[in-house]
Amino acid sequence: IDVYSQCQNRYQNEIFNSVNKLTINYSDVYNDNAHKMDIYTGDSDTATNRPLIIFAHGGSFVGGSKSNSLMIELCESFAKKGYVTASINYRLATNATVLGTDFSSFGGLTWMTNLNNGIKVIYSAFTDAKAAVRFFRKIALENNNPYGIDVDQIWMGGNSAGAVLAPHIAYVSSLDEFVNGIDISGQDYAM
Repeated sequence: IDVYSQCQNRYQNEIFNSVNKLTINYSDVYNDNAHKMDIYTGDSDTATNRPLIIFAHGGSFVGGSKSNSLMIELCESFAKKGYVTASINYRLATNATVLGTDFSSFGGLTWMTNLNNGIKVIYSAFTDAKAAVRFFRKIALENNNPYGIDVDQIWMGGNSAGAVLAPHIAYVSSLDEFVNGIDISGQDYAM
């Protein structure tokens, strides 16, 4: 069976000429720019049960945003192929809720010189990515799936720091599990 012909080239070729973009807050806890995402769908796409791809920007966990040109390009291209896509913001080292206000004024760059700060920065970012996944699953269940996604086909990718988030959301479920997976023997930490 040729799956692509059954889907009328959906998911393989761009079948929509334009996309719709909706910006929303995905967090139940925070209502700030760090928890905003842009959701992209093909213009006039009424299909249901579509795969969802969540993209996270790069920036060394210090900078970047969901409006990064690469994230926009990826989201638009995949949405034109019939996927539902989202580009997320997530908390960075400069966010006062991650390392406190002292670090936000230094631009957050010093997080890389301290293992405990590194744990806080990366853990905060990937728990935000997990919150984006929970948002889609929850709204599909409680609000009649307004984005028409297949909750069993949620994928994540990104570039640079954003790419780090994908395996973490898949394989780490707690802070203890995250910290216990770090082998610091014989390593200098970013000095």
